[in-house]
Amino acid sequence: MNDMAELGVYVMVSASPDNDAYYGKYRYSTITKKLSCSGKVSSGDGAKTVDQTETCYPALLLEYGKKIIQNFAQYDNTLGVVVANEIMQADLTAASCVKAYVADLKNWMTVNGKKIRILPLAYAAADSSNDEVSNADDYHVMKVQGLLCGDKMTNGMMSESIDIYLINEYRWCPDSTFAEAYQRYIDMAQGIPIVVAFGEYGCKTSSATPRDWGMVPYMYQEPSKTKEFTAVWSGGLAYSYGEAKLAKDSLFPMFTGGSTDFLSTPSSKATTDYTNLKAMFAKYSGYTDDAEWTDSTKCSWKPTVETKTQSTNKLATKYGWIVSSCSASNLKIASTDSWTCSSREGVVCTDDGDTCDVALSKAVGTTQEDICGTYEVTSGGGTCETTSDCGGNGQCKESNGTMSCSCLSCYTGTDCSVKDISTCATLSSSDTAPQKIFVGIGVFLGVMAVVFIALGVAAAKKKAGKYLIASCCSGIVMFCFPDVLVLSLFLIFRNGQIGAAGEGWRQHPNDCCFPVERLICEGARSAVLR
Repeated sequence: MNDMAELGVYVMVSASPDNDAYYGKYRYSTITKKLSCSGKVSSGDGAKTVDQTETCYPALLLEYGKKIIQNFAQYDNTLGVVVANEIMQADLTAASCVKAYVADLKNWMTVNGKKIRILPLAYAAADSSNDEVSNADDYHVMKVQGLLCGDKMTNGMMSESIDIYLINEYRWCPDSTFAEAYQRYIDMAQGIPIVVAFGEYGCKTSSATPRDWGMVPYMYQEPSKTKEFTAVWSGGLAYSYGEAKLAKDSLFPMFTGGSTDFLSTPSSKATTDYTNLKAMFAKYSGYTDDAEWTDSTKCSWKPTVETKTQSTNKLATKYGWIVSSCSASNLKIASTDSWTCSSREGVVCTDDGDTCDVALSKAVGTTQEDICGTYEVTSGGGTCETTSDCGGNGQCKESNGTMSCSCLSCYTGTDCSVKDISTCATLSSSDTAPQKIFVGIGVFLGVMAVVFIALGVAAAKKKAGKYLIASCCSGIVMFCFPDVLVLSLFLIFRNGQIGAAGEGWRQHPNDCCFPVERLICEGARSAVLR
């Protein structure tokens, strides 16, 4: 750790456990590449449960991710969190789970912005292709488009998507040139609206030849000295620091003499690979690029994308980097591929029937409010296509030509998936709560009397062969009759008075009720106002 401190490096922590016994109950909550989102879902006593053996996004994983963020957000040198690594290496089977996991963590941090710093979230991708998409660059573009689809950038950050796309890069090997290894990366990533960097770099082909890290000058100097590489790319993570979790014959550790067991003896003997890297960092330190934001705009400032998407990048040129619909065919390799998955927020994930929420009782280090000066919790506003995109606790409504989520009471977050009891538990703290309760009961009894009067009127009209269906523009309640089951109460307000649906009320100019030629009640046959 002293060596890392001496280098002044930032840390990116992983929020994706493996199946090692060290992780306890979380060893069974890994994102599984071969499973999709649509695992077995059951319901008992109104509580949702997800069988973690049949989905790539177990509910328990969300608890793990929240705890990782809670533990590391307090450190100012925590650069971000890697939510998943090489999950979409071969195909997009588990793509929707990665996207949903990111959205859930983003919403949780956003709701808790007064108690925690919103950490950037990253996905680390293998530099791979497959049988359907033979070009690795095209496959990267497709994955970025999928991970960003249906979202928008607010105050310089994606609302529910990754902030950093990492590529585990092994194109620059000994004796490589910039043109051979990195020019394609520039052509592929120009115009991308989020940070793009290397999750791993440092190709090594032989134990006899130490790495000279010839790519470092292109990664950390100003764009004019890197053939514009640093105008697009934002550095990377040299691989690998120690021997933990690596094979015994691995070529990559920069420190040796330790154990491959990450709970045992740490590697402490520096190799030539490390001393060479340290020398390159000293020679080519990161250049200074002053930000354009001010103290008053630092939390609303949106960085300018200095490069434009190249015509050779056909997918991004045709569809853009942020595709509006996540069901677009250009985001799929197989017909069964999907980028949508239900939130795991509030889902039962314990044998006792409890949810896996992580409550923050106090501030954790520097908070988002500390950074911004002021902070307002976001409630709704996330893009949606249908109400199902709003966490099951909101409605998808059109606003200014855009479909977005509008949350029900007690729920918040951009997709309304996070429960917030502070927005719905105010009556019990009121001094006049008993009075309000009894008044409410009195109103309820009065309303029930009106219902019976209305039913009597309806019965009389039915005998006379007349039918009545009415709709109230107050938006409060509706009542449909006859020949149908009573769905809800229909009231007419006139000059502050309440009246039942009757012949003398229907056409009054002060009524909030309006005539309808034909109205269909759910599950009922239609009728005509008379």
